[in-house]
Amino acid sequence: MKTYGPKEIRNIALIGHQSSGKTTLAQAILFATGALNRLERVDEGNSCLDWDQDEIDRKMTVNASVGWAEWRKQKVNFVDTPGYDDFAGEMVTALRITEGAVMLVRADGGVEVGTEKAWDAAVELDCPRLIFINRMDREHADYAGVVAQVQERLKGASAVPIQVPIGQGEGFRGYVDLIRMKAYAFDDKGVPEEIDVPGDLQSEVDELRGQLVEGAAEAREDLMEKYFAAGTLTNEELIKGLSEGVRAGALAPVLVGDAYGARGVHSLLDAVVDFLPSPDRRAVSVDGDEVAADPDGKPLALVFKNVSEPNLGDLYFLRIYAGSLAQGADLQNVTTDSGERLGQVYAATGKNREEVPGLGAGDIGMVMKLKNSRVGDTLTVKGGAALPELPLPKPTIDVAIHASTKGDDEKVSTGLSRLSREDPTFQVRFDPEVRQTILSVQGDTHLDVILNRLKRKYKVEVEIEKPRIPYKETIAKLIDTHYRHKKQTGGRGQFGEVYIKFEPLPRGEGFEFVDAITGGVIPGKFIPAVEKGVREAMTDGAVSGFPVVDIRATLHFGSFHNVDSDEHSFKLAGAMALKEGIRSAGPVMLEPIYNLTIKVPDENLGDIMGDISGRRGKIQGQEKIGRYQMLRASAPLAELHKYGTVLRSMSGGRATFSMEFSHYEELPNDLAQKVITAAQAKDD
Repeated sequence: MKTYGPKEIRNIALIGHQSSGKTTLAQAILFATGALNRLERVDEGNSCLDWDQDEIDRKMTVNASVGWAEWRKQKVNFVDTPGYDDFAGEMVTALRITEGAVMLVRADGGVEVGTEKAWDAAVELDCPRLIFINRMDREHADYAGVVAQVQERLKGASAVPIQVPIGQGEGFRGYVDLIRMKAYAFDDKGVPEEIDVPGDLQSEVDELRGQLVEGAAEAREDLMEKYFAAGTLTNEELIKGLSEGVRAGALAPVLVGDAYGARGVHSLLDAVVDFLPSPDRRAVSVDGDEVAADPDGKPLALVFKNVSEPNLGDLYFLRIYAGSLAQGADLQNVTTDSGERLGQVYAATGKNREEVPGLGAGDIGMVMKLKNSRVGDTLTVKGGAALPELPLPKPTIDVAIHASTKGDDEKVSTGLSRLSREDPTFQVRFDPEVRQTILSVQGDTHLDVILNRLKRKYKVEVEIEKPRIPYKETIAKLIDTHYRHKKQTGGRGQFGEVYIKFEPLPRGEGFEFVDAITGGVIPGKFIPAVEKGVREAMTDGAVSGFPVVDIRATLHFGSFHNVDSDEHSFKLAGAMALKEGIRSAGPVMLEPIYNLTIKVPDENLGDIMGDISGRRGKIQGQEKIGRYQMLRASAPLAELHKYGTVLRSMSGGRATFSMEFSHYEELPNDLAQKVITAAQAKDD
């Protein structure tokens, strides 16, 4: 394999709604360029890109898969991404490490939820785009309708057709190239062969050609002047204008095809080479400085994917932004401040890989034997700056887990730790407040995949349940409590007597202990024991088992015995004074409140606001952003279990949300009694 310079590389992400044909298109690219000698099929389970067992079983992409092919002496690296929302982290990572994207839209489905989300992500990450209307051979294919949808609903770049299909549905057989004004029909392998422009398309072709020339002219001032003067542009000027418009994010050329039959792939690859930028045209920002794709510069690479294989160990995918990497090279992981020596270097296509001497600036490849690196880490020279963090989505669903078999907890922990290296979009932690291990994931399908991998790879199964809510206890009024601890069993006994005032503090103030003893009624050496007893009793609560917070304890009177009193006695007296005092006064239960930021389509706003109110939530404000409303609200954590699943269902998958802890509020009395009763029943 030859070494490619930055000008000879195109890095693209294949994005779109689930089942829009991204993997099928990637396989067709490999076939059309001769990288594969046959078309592999996802539905037949023999795809080199969807090769993970979860993908074979589900017949859908779960992991982003990297591949490459050569076209017109250019190396085209592609990242085939999942379309399902639970695995959006793979898609945004792909957009981050590439200079361009191909958005797939179904001719028989139009703009769908995943189309909009992928498009919005590409706009946000400033990734230039092409649009490929796929499945033109399918029943109900509607080219004109889909183009209208694309132009109406995908904002941020003007969608401009550069092809007109010849037929659609079963009659789809070719296209007219609006740039070169030539028509092509496909042979049985999808190769385009030139034919005459069909007469019934001539008027449509002429009209769209005019629109295309006008759009391209707007990209450059010199082309606009030429257009005004001559009324047209040459093909070379048209390509130049389109390239400028695409790279600036102003234009998105629209092409047509049938990835399953490898039809339209050749012209798509031409468009990738002609319109999408090479790495040398898009510098990366590092700590405020722009770093160009200089092959002779200091090495700079990002670890963007990790795959673990039983016989090979960990494989790490890198995007090289500057310099070059070769086997045996010594680099510094500046994210973790640790050294790394590279193992073998590969060019990968899904599960297939080819060992190469090295990788240059702008390229994508894979290395082995990194010991101290994880997804998102930067490899460079010692003292270098780290690349920006990957824009990974935050988990939206929490579940509590424990090993199904007693004694397997360590195996569960080890397995989840290893899986999180491959998939940083889920998190696992032990919550000491509720004494549960909490697994945070992107959605129900994501959860199923993680648990299946845990079982398959690490031979361990877990049980899941709803996480406990970390309620807390407090008081709403001042109480003066007296407790005497006295125990006589023969010989020296135990004695400690305390009078303690407990009063509420403002929310979030925690705990304050005041020593108000006068006259030596309790010796000073025993007072710290009283405080310790109160603090320890606060941890377990008085009535519900949840911690006591936001109180001031004032020790103001008591008594002792010269022989029987000791620190232990006063510690117990302090603890029991707290418990009995709160029980007699009637505890107040507090519940955690979370802030929500919800991105809601306009048409779903009313339903979602009503649902928030039904969850004891409060609407705090809203702001219109395009066709969405950004809704700010707060709600109790107890009402938000699997809220992400509910939100998707209510909005057809279009709404998204994030949540973060805000504060604690008093739990309504009727609900508080249920929490207390349930806790006491559990103790019994």
